[in-house]
Amino acid sequence: MVDERALLRDALRRSMGTATFQQVRENLDERIRSGEFVQLDRGQTRAAQLLTTREMLDCEQGNIDCMKSGQGRFEPLVSEQ
Repeated sequence: MVDERALLRDALRRSMGTATFQQVRENLDERIRSGEFVQLDRGQTRAAQLLTTREMLDCEQGNIDCMKSGQGRFEPLVSEQ
């Protein structure tokens, strides 16, 4: 996940002066609309929006599914005590 401001800043730097802030902002907005970037719930403590990608969400869900499928299949390595 990345802070939207950091993403915009880095995109402007990488454009090396060939893109305006407005162009970068419009490009990001289009990518959000298309679903390439996903806005996360920022809560009340964050000033900027947090973004991730659908690909990363799918990867994380795969990790969760893998962990769940393995639960209870083996004896614990250590006791609760």
